Amino acid sequence: MWGQELPKLTGGTGVMNPNHHLSKPVLIGEIRTDGQFDIISQIEEVMGEAWSRFPEESDTLTSDWQELGCGMYDTATESCGQLISKYWPCAAARGRAAAIPRGRGLILR
Repeated sequence: MWGQELPKLTGGTGVMNPNHHLSKPVLIGEIRTDGQFDIISQIEEVMGEAWSRFPEESDTLTSDWQELGCGMYDTATESCGQLISKYWPCAAARGRAAAIPRGRGLILR
């Protein structure tokens, strides 16, 4: 899916990053009395992160389907906890990996 281009509702084209997240601009605004916003500052697009730095146990996780081919790569152990998608069972049928669901990710055997 990475590299796929999609039209954005606000115009232009969005590109799926290697971590399967889109980049978004950061807007800072003030709320008007009618509930709408006045944008007072905008910066360039920021790439979305696949894993939160909180809680602590996900601090070492990264996602990079382009280079690592993994959505749940642990930089501390240099291992992948998810080689196939939990949401696409047909991936297991292609023989990429045998996986058993456990908690938040997949444990490979």
